[in-house]
Amino acid sequence: MFLLRLIKCGLILRTRFKAQNYSNMNRHKTLARLAAVLFLTACTALPSSEEAEAPQSVTAAGALRINEIMYDPGSQGTEYVEIVNTADTAVDLADYRICVRKSTGALGALRQLSQTSCPLQAGGYCVLTSDTALLSQSYSLPDYACRLSVKSFPALSNSGATVVITSADSTVTDECAYLPAFHHPLLTDRQGVSLEKLHPMLPSGERESWASASSDAGYATPGTRNSQWRDLTGADSIADGFYLPRKWLCPLNTDTSAYLPVIYHCRHSCNPMARMEILSRGGHTLATLADNALLGADGCFKWYGTDDSGEMLEAGQYLLRALLFDTEGNVQTQRLTVTLLR
Repeated sequence: MFLLRLIKCGLILRTRFKAQNYSNMNRHKTLARLAAVLFLTACTALPSSEEAEAPQSVTAAGALRINEIMYDPGSQGTEYVEIVNTADTAVDLADYRICVRKSTGALGALRQLSQTSCPLQAGGYCVLTSDTALLSQSYSLPDYACRLSVKSFPALSNSGATVVITSADSTVTDECAYLPAFHHPLLTDRQGVSLEKLHPMLPSGERESWASASSDAGYATPGTRNSQWRDLTGADSIADGFYLPRKWLCPLNTDTSAYLPVIYHCRHSCNPMARMEILSRGGHTLATLADNALLGADGCFKWYGTDDSGEMLEAGQYLLRALLFDTEGNVQTQRLTVTLLR
């Protein structure tokens, strides 16, 4: 249990460390201080020799965590809450409930997630909603995605609410008091955009754990890994920016070479956005691939060789100009030459 507490404390401290702007010269000193605090925090949480720790159960409180919230889907969508099983074995969703806290802070009416036994495998996602048919029509869910129609699914207010997941005995396993302010600060129209957690193990109640779903992911990712997912291990060493697997496309082909994939990697930027254009050799804008688009941790935009009016361009060389910027004032511009074949 000491190791588990150490890992949990480390995840929280590392998240707070990455959310701050530390200079390179102070980074090592800061990491040393965090390491000391981490050790002391974990040690003070150890039980005394006279205390016996409760045995761990795969269905214990905390196994299910809130991972994505769509509270304002618009007229064409449906509200939903995505949960993820963070236990190392399956849990039965029939043993869990969902509700929204009342204004007094008390739990609202508890709604059973499933009326029959419904195992959710370790690491599995499940989307809770009032209408699974409308959910499937509105969003691109993989065939294997678990989705449940919850009877009397609690309404999710556009002004904010506290979503709670409990066990059958009303023990709270996770909760999130979301607000519209959790969205990207430059996002003016939040309708149809879900809130995604950066990692399932981050605290659901903290603003820094959430971000708006990316535009290239369709602004929602129910049933799959979030577009804003971040690696908390520190193993990600790829620099933020845009990458071309190949620098040519042939629209007349019938395979993937018919388009140009523009892959981006933005796991180190704060609220990244992008503008991407296809320019002529003379510098004139011919096509806009992204116009102040919200980016995720990773993603891909595609160019099919057409201009903004949908007309196919002539064969030849073109310039891809990509601008990456974030809310901390960082700006990165890349210019890449691409070839259109006919």
